[in-house]
Amino acid sequence: MEKRIFTKLLACLPVILAGGCSWFARENIGAGLELPLNDAPQVSIVVPKLAHSGGLAFDTEGILYFANHLNPGTIGRYAVDQLEPATVFIDLNEWLTTYGDQAPIVQGLTIDAEGRLIGAVLGTGKIIRVSPDASKVEVLADSHEGILFSSVHDVVLAPEGLVYASSPDEGVIYRISPDEGKVQIVNQELVRADGLAISPDGKCLVVAEPDAARVLVFSLENEYPENAPVSTLDFSGSGQSPRGLLFDKQGRLFVGMGEAGTVNVFDLTETRLLRTYEVGGSADRLFLREGELWISGGRDGGVRKLTLK
Repeated sequence: MEKRIFTKLLACLPVILAGGCSWFARENIGAGLELPLNDAPQVSIVVPKLAHSGGLAFDTEGILYFANHLNPGTIGRYAVDQLEPATVFIDLNEWLTTYGDQAPIVQGLTIDAEGRLIGAVLGTGKIIRVSPDASKVEVLADSHEGILFSSVHDVVLAPEGLVYASSPDEGVIYRISPDEGKVQIVNQELVRADGLAISPDGKCLVVAEPDAARVLVFSLENEYPENAPVSTLDFSGSGQSPRGLLFDKQGRLFVGMGEAGTVNVFDLTETRLLRTYEVGGSADRLFLREGELWISGGRDGGVRKLTLK
């Protein structure tokens, strides 16, 4: 199976290295967090049930924010180092207008340098930003060239402050400049993207496409709108579909495999599968903090964590 997964990646790896994704350098691998040899570390349930799976984000104080707590459209707040139960940080049903009878389900979630939450809200087609005290909700983007977004699934923040958002229904990935209010399309060909991740140097955008059972790598140094993926990580034939993505500081790519209930960890420089972790439920969104892997997926899967350090 490992050979099958990496068939396309082996062919395209020189393109990655030559195409501007210099962050995939060998010296970035291996230092820092050591992955446990045990492929099944203990899973801890943090929040037992969600109204809908969605994004995860931590602030600098160690507060976990998670999507769809208790009801669709709410964002939960949980102080990891305290024994207090999770609370509702904000209920977006009170702030946003939805399409028809759709609930404002928060699919993607991240946090910027000023502690503001940025979310992709399914049901409204809006990319929003929430102030640290939940007193203000801004719409960063909800349309491109006058056409409203039909859906948005995930968001990721680049080092320079640009926001990338996936829209599988429209087959595009948006690049949003919050300060300018500018929206561009990243991809040239149709991509039904779900999860997103950016390398720490901001040079590569990695995109999960569950319907095609693949992960695509885009160079963010290319000019828009002529961008095409420089590599493909192919899972077709495995019976699994990638959904959630993240990079660690050592350059390893963590891929949440949705309903398969596993997270695969790859060394992209050597085209090697390092570990496969069973995570006790669907793996749709991932977050790595201080050696702990946090997972969200499915209503009954809630929010879980694995200790990797």
